[in-house]
This record gives sequence, C-alpha cells and structure tokens, in this order.
Amino acid sequence: MFASLYRIENFKGSNGWIGRFKKRHNLSCYLKQGEAASAPLEKLDEFREELQDLIRGYSLDDVFNCDETGLYWKIEPKRTISNKPVSGRKQSKDRVTILLCSNATGTEKLKPAFIHKYKNSRPLKNLPKSSLPVEYYWNVKAWMQVLI
Repeated sequence: MFASLYRIENFKGSNGWIGRFKKRHNLSCYLKQGEAASAPLEKLDEFREELQDLIRGYSLDDVFNCDETGLYWKIEPKRTISNKPVSGRKQSKDRVTILLCSNATGTEKLKPAFIHKYKNSRPLKNLPKSSLPVEYYWNVKAWMQVLI
C-alpha cells in the first residue's frame, strides 16, 4: 500500500524483506503493559513539588500511600515456551480488586481491602468475614467505588 502511495512499481514486500527492514531499523514486537501513558509526565516535577509542600510538616510515619490493583486470578500467561504450537482458549475475566496501604516508612501497613463480586462466595461460605486477613467488600464488578 505504501509502495503504491509513493508510486513505486514492482515492489514485493516478502517476509524476508519485512524481517530485514525490522532488523535494519531496530524494530521489535512488544506487549503493552501497565498504565505508563496515563500520567501527565510533563507536569511530574510540578506535582512532586506540590506534594512535598503538602506533607512538609508531617512525620513520614504519618504519611500514607495506597493503590489498588486488579487480580485476574484465573488468567493464563499470554506467552509460553514449547517445541510446537500450543492452542489457547478464551481468557477468564474473573477478577478481584485488592487495595494495599502503608505509611512512607513502611512501619505501619493497613489490612488489605479485598473486593470480590459476591457477598458470600462459595469458598468462603462458612467462614466469618471478620476471620479473614483482609477487609472483605463486594460489588457486581469487583471494582473500587465511591461511597455516597
């Protein structure tokens, strides 16, 4: 398509040509990961200064940070090592959300929050939620939500 746009005739883009082009220009295939593009990096220094000004009067023992992550506990790895092709299957979307929180020095860690999609999941059927090593919450999508 590019060859025809640039009016190049008799162009044959074989697999060998594509491989050499990628090698010549140091191109590789990568899996996208994480949320690296979600933060405004051009304002990072400004945000850091604002945060430092905000917490300047506090002891680091009193400064806490928390973050949540989705755990897809049934999902299989996307890549594998094998001597022959391996068939895949549809990936499971079963997930839980986990919220972790600790102070800046790491001397105090709050009990993790665990968000499942069922109020009473089958594996925890006869267990009191207060006996779990986490704070147990639930909602249909197992997501963090704003309480009103």
